[in-house]
Parts: sequence; C-alpha cells; structure tokens
Amino acid sequence: MVLVCALPCLNCGGQRERARDTFVIGLEAAPTNLDPRLAADATSAKICQLIYSGLFRLDNSLQLQPELLESYTQISPTHYRFTLRPGLKFQDGRPLTTADVIWTYNSIRKREVPSPYYSGFEKIATLKPIDERSFELTLTEPFAPFLSALTMGILPQHAAPEEHIGAGPYRLLQIVPDQKVVLEGFEQYFQGAPRARRLEFLTMKDDNLRVLELV
Repeated sequence: MVLVCALPCLNCGGQRERARDTFVIGLEAAPTNLDPRLAADATSAKICQLIYSGLFRLDNSLQLQPELLESYTQISPTHYRFTLRPGLKFQDGRPLTTADVIWTYNSIRKREVPSPYYSGFEKIATLKPIDERSFELTLTEPFAPFLSALTMGILPQHAAPEEHIGAGPYRLLQIVPDQKVVLEGFEQYFQGAPRARRLEFLTMKDDNLRVLELV
C-alpha cells in the first residue's frame, strides 16, 4: 500500500494554517525516481502520475481514457493517427506539442534511457509528425495492448529531465531525498486547477510512527 495515511488536520497553530491548503500524505517508502520513463516502484509511479500527463490514462475501472488527446483513429491494425488537445501547456508555461510526444517515445524506443517500459515501445516502426498537434504512428506488427503504453507521461524536449517538468495537475515544488516531496497545483492544467492546492508526501517507514502522526 503506497499512500498509507492522509493527515489533513494537525495540532499546533502553524500546522493548522498549513492544513487549510495542504494535504499531507504518509508514505511507507520514498520515491526512487520521478522521471516517468524510469519510475519502476509504486511510490514513484503514483507521484509521477500527478506531475506528468500521458496521451491516455486508466480510469477507476482500469479502462483507457484519452487524457492529452482530443481524438485518435486506428487506420489499420498497425497504423494510428493521434491529435492532441488544443492549448496544452507544460508547467513552465511552454506549449506541449507533437515534438515533445515523439521525443519522449523515441528516448525509450531508441534506448537513450534505460527504461523498464521499453517493451511497450519496441514495436513502434515509425513516428511521423503531421503538425504541432497531430502525428501518425505505425507498428511493426499488430499488438493489441499497445495503447496502454501511451499512458507514459510526456516530458518537454526543451528541458532537462531532472527538472521534472510535466503537464499534469501538480508541479514539483520541493524534494528532500528519503524525507519528503512537495507538489503544488498547476493553475494552467488543461482540466482546471486541482482542488487541493498543495500536496506534501512524507516518508515514514515505521508503521507506529505513521499511526502516531495520523492521531
């Protein structure tokens, strides 16, 4: 279980002030990598889903739903056309375009990063941009589960991966290794600013400590 306890109310005056706009979450393990291409553990993957957005997302029934996509068409068993939503922005204010999508996927399929998700992208034969919002993709052979790989969070081509800039509902505000990760709501998120303005993930490996903090 990754998100062990939520701590919305704390005791002292200063902490109560923080609680009005901060949702505090206790973790039993710290995230190991906040690059979505490398996030192999459950904690890292959960936090990456808040920072980054993919072409698709899994809903509560584990069904694929378009996220960054306005539309997509399967032209043949191996040929797809995708169109992004208009006006998408990264958390640094720059637009998210097909170039960023293609760059993210190529970094995995060309093994520029040692991604554990390589198998989901190795069957891509070509990635062809049409314009800033549309591109086509072909596979080497039909592969039914392929679209699930496109839940991968998109990174900006213009920024270093260690900057952790995504297009998700929260941007990374602070990270203290093995102690805490702080996220802040992204006001220009395409689905609207999140209701909780700030999320604070605290690493508390001891079960008794988590219970005491909750109390």
